Amino acid sequence: MVVRECSLHCTIEQPEGQQGKAQVVVKQSSVHALYEQALNRQRRSVQARGFPRGEVPASYFEKTYRVNLIEHLKEFLFNHCVANTLYHEIDLQRIVVAGEPQLSSIDLDPGRDAKFMFTWTQLPLAARTHWKELSIKAPDRRNYKDLDKQVELFLEEETKKTLNFAKENAINYHDWILFSVSIIDHESHEELLGYHEQLWLKIGREEIDREAQLLFLGKKAGDIFTSSSSLLQGYFCKNLDTDYLFSVEILAVVPHSHFSIDRLKNHFGISTEQDVKRILIEIFSHRHDISLRRETVEATLKILTKQFPISLPRQIVHQQEMYILREVQRTPDYPVYRLQKDFRSKINLLAEKQLREALIVDHISQAEATHIVEEDEISLMALLQRPRTKEFIHFDLPITQKNGQEQPLPSNIIKQLCRRERTLNKLTQLFSQKGGGHRAARKYARA
Repeated sequence: MVVRECSLHCTIEQPEGQQGKAQVVVKQSSVHALYEQALNRQRRSVQARGFPRGEVPASYFEKTYRVNLIEHLKEFLFNHCVANTLYHEIDLQRIVVAGEPQLSSIDLDPGRDAKFMFTWTQLPLAARTHWKELSIKAPDRRNYKDLDKQVELFLEEETKKTLNFAKENAINYHDWILFSVSIIDHESHEELLGYHEQLWLKIGREEIDREAQLLFLGKKAGDIFTSSSSLLQGYFCKNLDTDYLFSVEILAVVPHSHFSIDRLKNHFGISTEQDVKRILIEIFSHRHDISLRRETVEATLKILTKQFPISLPRQIVHQQEMYILREVQRTPDYPVYRLQKDFRSKINLLAEKQLREALIVDHISQAEATHIVEEDEISLMALLQRPRTKEFIHFDLPITQKNGQEQPLPSNIIKQLCRRERTLNKLTQLFSQKGGGHRAARKYARA
């Protein structure tokens, strides 16, 4: 396969007040190559009056369907590479965005560079007291007798499963996989864009997940292959049926068969068995169905939001409300929720809470230059493999299913989530220590 040099670059302009701007440019050579690929593939499948299927002249097809093809390229490029390029540059420049960047315009023609313009809101944050000076009185662990035994049994079971797991085991149901994908020419197998997008996907067990199963089951990390899977076609192109060819490389696998304690150690930056037990106590200890971990995290975020007064523009609150509504509408309980009189009010309060928490944690994360590598992503995804360890994740992961089918998630979303969680871990630990820590946890650690 011929590898093409990456044909994208992103330029971020100086902000005007609270508005940030950026432009992502795709080189003309890549736009033209993709346009020709789309034209040729669509020409083979379209039935035009007066011509046999697959034999429509290129000139006639282009004249008739040019507008549709250009709209398709806008969608494909945005989904495949433009949005990720923007997020990557925002991260490199340590810009804290309130809400999500908004696509403002697209200039695309096969004869010139394609330009995607974005805007977003940047809010100045100033704390009344520097966050390093803050502390909380962390709630104590519960003292019911079998709490320590529950933790020890969990560790014993998962350690046994880990020992029985062979690294060469193939991908199986419910595993999370990280893979890269790039579009290639059907005939020459040359890369059309030189861009490799990284995606996470959970391998579902249902019949609706058949395409993902055919694509990945039985394969292993390191495998490289080509595919025209409808799963990938549908992810990149929702408004046009396509049959593009993709090069796929499996980068990592997070198995469901066992939970790696080493992943837990990496996520929290700990090394000893005592630390592991202390951390696990936080999710096994509950009061009124609320874990010790959640209590501590909520206390941490509560004191931070008091110290960072933020006036949220109505438009980004509305964006977040719409995002929450879309997520809630995909849950089975939505018909019940929407009948509650204060449903809209709760959506508004939740939107403001989520925005403030994310803004503050992102601000601290960028100030501290928190760096995320692939191993950190893998460690976070491992936490999703057990109901208990999901308690360690505070910020929401987007719902991964659409109409019951597991969907790919861009790696940049997981990177952002991972950065927030690691920053929150650091803040929770710092505030708890300054405030005296978990009294019973310290007693446990000395035992």
